[in-house]
Amino acid sequence: MRALLMAWLLLNVGAIHAEESSADRIVFQDPASGFRFPQMIGAYELVKTEGFGYRGGTAVHYAETNGTQASVFIYNKDFTNLANGLDDRRLRNELSSIDGAMTEMVRRGEYQSVERVDLAPMSKAWLQVSHDIKLPGGKTLKSYSFMRVQNGYFVKLRVSGPSEGSNARVPAVLVGVSRAIGMLGGSR
Repeated sequence: MRALLMAWLLLNVGAIHAEESSADRIVFQDPASGFRFPQMIGAYELVKTEGFGYRGGTAVHYAETNGTQASVFIYNKDFTNLANGLDDRRLRNELSSIDGAMTEMVRRGEYQSVERVDLAPMSKAWLQVSHDIKLPGGKTLKSYSFMRVQNGYFVKLRVSGPSEGSNARVPAVLVGVSRAIGMLGGSR
C-alpha cells in the first residue's frame, strides 16, 4: 500500500511540475539582447517572432484567446550608451513616436480613428501611453504601449484588444515581460 501511495505521489507531483514548467519554458531568446521569452505569459501564448535585421531589432508576438494581442519590440537604433530605466531623452523621443505611428495607421486606412487617452500609470518601471482605436467596421480596441530601456535596448510593449476588460489583462503581461528582459531576475 505504501509503495502504491508513493508511486501515486511521484506521478502527480511530476505532472504538476511538468504543467508549471511548460508555461515557464523558454522558447525564444533574442539573439542581440539575450532576452528570454517563455511560451506563455499569463494567458498569452507566444505565436510568432520576427527579426528586422541588425538595426530594426526583434518583435515577439503573444496572443490570448479573446483576441487581445501583446507584442514586444526590442531594438537600439545603433545607440551604444542607452541608460537603463526611464530617464534617457531618446526613450522619450521613441515614446512620442507612438502617436505618429497611430496617425499613420489612420492615414493608411488600417484604423478609422485613434484617440489618445491619458490614464494613470500602471507601472513606475515603464513609461506609458494609451489609445482608443476604432477599426473600419466599427470595432473598438484599447491599446496600451509601454517603454523602457533595458541592457542597452529600447523595449516597447504594446497590448491591444477588445475594450471590455482589456486593462485587467495588462498587469500580468507587464510582469511577464519584465521577467523576460531580466528586470525580475528571469532573463539573464
